[in-house]
Amino acid sequence: MRRLFLLFAVAVYPLFLDAQTDTTVVPFVAYWWIADSYEFEITEIEEKWDQGELTERDSSSYVARFEVIDSSDVHYTIKWSRKADLTWDQIGLVGNPEFDKYLDMEVIYKTNELGEFVELVNWEELSELYLSLVDEVTQALIAEYPENKDFAENALEQLKVPYSSKEGIENLVWDEIGKIHILFGMEYPVDEVIEYEDSFPNLFGGDPIKANAELYVSEVDWEDEFCIIVQEIKVDPVGALFVIKDMFAKMNLPQAEFNAVLDEAVLDIQDINVMGFYYYPGVPLYEEFTREINMSLNGTEIRKVEITRLELLLD
Repeated sequence: MRRLFLLFAVAVYPLFLDAQTDTTVVPFVAYWWIADSYEFEITEIEEKWDQGELTERDSSSYVARFEVIDSSDVHYTIKWSRKADLTWDQIGLVGNPEFDKYLDMEVIYKTNELGEFVELVNWEELSELYLSLVDEVTQALIAEYPENKDFAENALEQLKVPYSSKEGIENLVWDEIGKIHILFGMEYPVDEVIEYEDSFPNLFGGDPIKANAELYVSEVDWEDEFCIIVQEIKVDPVGALFVIKDMFAKMNLPQAEFNAVLDEAVLDIQDINVMGFYYYPGVPLYEEFTREINMSLNGTEIRKVEITRLELLLD
């Protein structure tokens, strides 16, 4: 943490304290200033089980920097960048020195005055960057495996689709920057569980799967202006069953086999996200996002756990 006001805001900003006499809710409104900057270590872990046996475990980590480069009464402009020590192995790709220029990605985006994400500013630059990377990877693969030229060109051409539009690029970078902004723009009641409907991406394509969600404040420290908020999301059983039926229908299984497999099919997805935030000035101290997927189909049991951790680096 680069600014000690995270610990001494009580003495420096009495006006904000006056607004915090209400201890029934925790407000999430960004109080950032130009040149504010924070560095975070981001760790990603993926584990897979097959028939109850751990078969794969991958982990990687890197440092990212959040910097306020402009602000007004109605917006903030943020630069989000990865530090240069990021490697190709850490993002799951085979390294090539010619591609190192693509590792130092800078995302420029705007939020509203509350800290809610509004839009990417440099999406066209990022689009050109990603499209160029796809082209270079394609040429490198063709050079190494000329016999697979058509397959490589067709497969990698599909990767260009999400990189060609503003919406696609925003979705691409949201996994990183979204974890900073997920809570802003709302007040969270201290003694109440918020229930709402959410969704999971469909593992087999098609419409998202409906999910039931809860969000609540598990801990709050009014003196240090710090809180822990927990979000729990669980797939709706009816929605999961619909997805499985739809998949089986597309497989054109005989009705008897369809019914037998369906009776034993299980699809369970749940998220448990724990977010520790200095709600003033609006900086996460740590966050852990965990998604667990359990699937049982036709005698095969598969389990997958994805964990993303974000930790503020303290000076």
